[in-house]
Parts: sequence; structure tokens; C-alpha cells
Amino acid sequence: MNNQPIHITLEEWEQIEAFLNGSLTAEAEQAFRLQLEKDSVLAAKVEQVRLSILTVEEAGLREDMEIFHARLQQQPVIAIEAHRKTNVKKWLAIAAVFIAVCIATMLYLQQPSKNERLFSTYYKADPGLSTTMSQTDDYAFEKAMVEYKTKNYTKAIDSWQLLLKDNPDSDTLNYFIGSAYLALNKTATAIPYFENITLKPGSEFVSDACWYLGLALIKTGRVEEGKKQVAKSERPEKDELLQQIH
Repeated sequence: MNNQPIHITLEEWEQIEAFLNGSLTAEAEQAFRLQLEKDSVLAAKVEQVRLSILTVEEAGLREDMEIFHARLQQQPVIAIEAHRKTNVKKWLAIAAVFIAVCIATMLYLQQPSKNERLFSTYYKADPGLSTTMSQTDDYAFEKAMVEYKTKNYTKAIDSWQLLLKDNPDSDTLNYFIGSAYLALNKTATAIPYFENITLKPGSEFVSDACWYLGLALIKTGRVEEGKKQVAKSERPEKDELLQQIH
């Protein structure tokens, strides 16, 4: 089989290409077909041009397809990446605002109320009683008082609670247990112990009990009740406190 390329002139190529793509006039196309039937060399040239055109078209199509696939692979990724980055920025912005709001809310909630500020301004823990630590019946009480005065309030309460079981009406025990709870910021727990004292007008602790009970009630929002107790107190600062309460 002869694999030598067939020589085709430029004029022949253009004519054959026009025939193949259907751009010849009807008369020229008919004449070319008649010649093609008689001339095997011309038929070979037509086949050569057809294959060449097909090869070029396929190559061009392949290149176009490669470009298309490349764009198909790249463009969505770029779009998605851009979209993702946009979303990330958007969510970061939202998160930043949310965090700022949370922080502001926490700071606001952590701010003491007016009642709490009043309590903090006028509250000072009772200093406690002097102790001799003598080996008497009061030794357990005095040992607990040392704990109280060194701010070991929980230990003091534990010891005094044991003593209170045997003497529940003790003004001293009720007063200092209430004082210890108040120092521990257990305001609601402290209130009943002070109330026990205020029910006994003759107690030596009644004035101080009214003062601390009033402060505790004000702190917990029971302002009107607190005002009444503060007014019963003999503390010199009571008038100033009452003026601060509206």
C-alpha cells in the first residue's frame, strides 16, 4: 500500500474544501461529482482533504473541550471559594457582633444593682467579740469566735450551730451565725437569724440586728421592709442610708 502523501495544490484544496462544506454552486457541485466519479486521483485528494479537515476539527474540538473542562473545574471552585470566603467574613462579622453583645450583656448583668451598691457601701462585717480562750463552758463558743474574727466563717458557723441545738433562743448565737452567713454573702440564709433577734426588743444585739437585717432585706429587694428595720437601728449612718433609698 502506497503511504506517500498526495500532492494537492492550493487551488485544488480550496475547491475540494468548498465541495466538502457545501459552498459550491449547484452546477459546480454537479460537475465536480461527475469528475470525481471518473478520477480516482481526485477521489483520493478529496479523501485526504476530508481527513485533514476532520483531524483539524477534532483537534480544535479537543482543545475547546479541554478549555471548557478546565474552566468548568476552575470557575465553580473560584465561585465557591469566593462564596465561602464571603460567608466566612460574614459569619465572622456576625460572630464578632454576637460576642460583643454577649460581653456587653455579661458586663451589664454583672453590674451591681442600686440595692447591692447600697449594701456594699454601708455594710461592714461585725468585728466580733473579744475572747479569752479560758477553759470554761464558753471555750467552744470562743474558739468559734476566733475562727469568725479570722474570717473562717464556715468553721465558726459549724461550731455555733452545734451550740445552737442546745440553746436555740440564744441571742448571741443567732446574731453571730447570721453575721457569719452575711459575711459569706449568703444573705437569704442570714435573714432569719437576725429576725430572731429583732423579735426580742430587750436583746443587747437588737440594734445591730436591725441594721444588718435592714441591709440584707434591701440587698434582696425587700426595700420597704429593709427601711423599717434600718430605722429601728441606732447606727449613726442610718439617716444617710434612708435618704439614699427611694
